[in-house]
Amino acid sequence: MSPVRRLIRPWFITTVLCLVYVGIVILSNKGNPISLVTLGTGILFARFSRPTAAIIFSQRAVVAPYHGKTGLMFRLTNKRMNQLIELEAKVLFSRVRAGARIYDQLSLERTRVVFFPLSWTIVHPINEKSPLYNFNYTDMVNAKIEALVFVKAFDEVFSNTVVQRFSYIASEVVWGAKFKMMYHADQKKGATVLDLNKLNDHEKVELLSPVITPQ
Repeated sequence: MSPVRRLIRPWFITTVLCLVYVGIVILSNKGNPISLVTLGTGILFARFSRPTAAIIFSQRAVVAPYHGKTGLMFRLTNKRMNQLIELEAKVLFSRVRAGARIYDQLSLERTRVVFFPLSWTIVHPINEKSPLYNFNYTDMVNAKIEALVFVKAFDEVFSNTVVQRFSYIASEVVWGAKFKMMYHADQKKGATVLDLNKLNDHEKVELLSPVITPQ
C-alpha cells in the first residue's frame, strides 16, 4: 500500500498551542498539585479535539467513456454526518520514463465543489493534452504509474481545514468500466439516500477506442 494513502491529520498546531498553554499554567502554579491535572487535561484536549477528515475513496479507479473519448475516474464521499464545504481536489500523475520518475498534474473536469452532500466523481479527460493519451493498460503497468490524489475541505463543525490523500496504481485501474449509481430516492421520507456500500460498485462498458486489458 502506498504511503500517501494515510490520513493527513492537521492537529500539530492545536497540540502545540495546548502544550504551550499547559506549560504556562504549570509555571504560574509551581508546586501546586493541580498543575498535573491541567497537564493531563491539556493532552487529552489536544488528542481528541483535533479535526480529522472521514472522506472515503473508491478502491478502484476506472477508465470510462467520456464526451466521445475516455476519462480516468474515481469517486469519494463523506463517511460522517458533519458538513464538509469548499472541497478542492488535485491529482498528480507519476510514471517512469527512461529510467526516471516524472510527475504531471492532471487537468480535471472540476477541481472544486462548494457542497458535498452525496458523492463526487472526479474525472480526468483523456485527450491529446493528457499524459495518459494513447496509453493502454500494459503501458500503465510498464510505466509503474500512480495517480496521487490530494483533497482539501473545510469542516464546519471544527471551523478548520482538513486534508486527505489517496492513490491508485495501475493494477487498481479498471479499463472499460463505469461506476454504478450509489444513491436513490426514498419516496416515503421524501429524501435522497446515499448507500456507502455501493461506493466501489462498477460495471463493464465498451470503450470507444480499443485498449489492451489485463489478462
